[in-house]
Amino acid sequence: MNFDGDFKKIGVYDVSDIQERVKSFTEEEWLKESWRREKFEIHRSTQSIYLLMDEDGRHTDPTERPALAENLDILQPLLDYVRRQFGQAIDSPESNENNSSGYFVRMLFVKLLPGGSIPPHFDTGRSMRTSHRIHLALVTNDGVKFTVGDTTKYLLPGELWEINNRHRHTVTNNGTEGRVHMILDFVLPGEKIADVTGDILEC
Repeated sequence: MNFDGDFKKIGVYDVSDIQERVKSFTEEEWLKESWRREKFEIHRSTQSIYLLMDEDGRHTDPTERPALAENLDILQPLLDYVRRQFGQAIDSPESNENNSSGYFVRMLFVKLLPGGSIPPHFDTGRSMRTSHRIHLALVTNDGVKFTVGDTTKYLLPGELWEINNRHRHTVTNNGTEGRVHMILDFVLPGEKIADVTGDILEC
């Protein structure tokens, strides 16, 4: 979603339980889903565990994957926290009125392999243009650099940042361990967005 700037801080969350769970995932679990890295050249250096994910790019009625139910015990408080943060952070009365019906349309864990990178790109498609794309850093190192537009950040574990995915963005992992982020796409029905194209989009 387009907004004024490259990064917008959503908050800081205690991720110790989620980190412990993520570190317990097996290589088999990380390699089970291959569609994202096979479909998109830019994601060849990544591995993903889908929580809420569809391959058709839909914007409603997302499919809950088995991994969501398996990890909901530690994720539900996080999801509740994100909903509350959006209720406080978004100034539009229309958006606040609709926050109770806000929903997550995609959620996944993404590992960027050591020495790997995600080349510069920007996200397209209606759903990607009208969702708040949030990154939660879980496992990282100081060799990871995340650039959106003209801004480069090192996201610390527990930091939740919305990125302007309509600006060109890229990630590099120059460390010796995989970088793991949780990506959450949150939709506020009725919210109106001024896209980089000049179009006014309704979520």
